[in-house]
Amino acid sequence: MKIWIIYDSKFGSNKRVAALMQELLSPNHEVQVAYAKNVNPKAVLATNPDALLFGGPRRIGNISYTLRSWVKRYAKTLQRRQRRMKKIAAWETRGEMKPEAANAESKMERNIYEKNLKTGELWVNLIEKIPVEELPQELLSLNIINETSLGNGQLEQEYEAKVRAFIQRFEA
Repeated sequence: MKIWIIYDSKFGSNKRVAALMQELLSPNHEVQVAYAKNVNPKAVLATNPDALLFGGPRRIGNISYTLRSWVKRYAKTLQRRQRRMKKIAAWETRGEMKPEAANAESKMERNIYEKNLKTGELWVNLIEKIPVEELPQELLSLNIINETSLGNGQLEQEYEAKVRAFIQRFEA
């Protein structure tokens, strides 16, 4: 299968996830990886891929603008050409959701917590834009721990195991 992995990353976490996915898929598939800002959706489609994996950060309860825009342009191009992907799957990285934020004194913290609860709907809406033959698998969510106000934390310890399981389901 010919697979493209498209990611958005500010601090490198999603680049690491994409690289691990490429490593896991490469023995059995033709895999290309690209940073969403560096590749045009039409160029990806011109290679006639069978599958698309895409992911990036959740920022203040929203899918990153870069990734969201790229996927929408890709979906529109597919629709115009009346093409369908065989498979798609998506992942996100996100700051740990702390339940105590629901009762935070700061209205901004409460609003961010509430937006984060609804992010799953945003992913579903984005994924549904892509014409696909097989129903997509569940979104992979990976936590960023020890996140600072600058946003630069570390991927959770279990991320490699979660990515491996995600790729096994994708290949099934």
